Amino acid sequence: LLLLVFLTLVYQLLTKMKIVGANELAVVAGKGREGFATLRGGRVFVWPLIHRFYRIDLRPQTTSVQVDSAIAGGIVPLMVVATVSFAVASAGPGLRHAIRRIMLMTNEDELTHIATSIIEGHLRDSIATMTPEQVMTDKDALVQNMIRVCKTDLEGIGLEITSMNIADVDDHRRHP
Repeated sequence: LLLLVFLTLVYQLLTKMKIVGANELAVVAGKGREGFATLRGGRVFVWPLIHRFYRIDLRPQTTSVQVDSAIAGGIVPLMVVATVSFAVASAGPGLRHAIRRIMLMTNEDELTHIATSIIEGHLRDSIATMTPEQVMTDKDALVQNMIRVCKTDLEGIGLEITSMNIADVDDHRRHP
């Protein structure tokens, strides 16, 4: 009987010990002051019936954002294509928002769609504040403005932009 109890304890220790990779965030619900505790890389023991264990992937995802007929300078329609890498926020309020809002999203396509929609709207607004010449020649200013503008909205759902690149700008006036 003592051997059975010992083997059961060893089994529980082995199955309830979770190993968290360096590119993952562990969230243990039912622990800590906020109702959850987080761990990046390492090990955590999850008490059965007391805690729930979740993993959040911290690897960046990449999406392409295309804005057709964005009106630059109030009069000129442009087609702009941007490549954006984003990831789950890794610290601060963004991380808390990610845990509360997107932790249980199992479909990466849904998260990519949400991020793309937010970025597309801000890209269209940022283009509207610039002249067509500025959009075509000063892409760095457009990228910096986009990152600054998107930061708050993406942080609100728990995401952050890791990089952004304007891949193409096309002036519809140049084509018949």
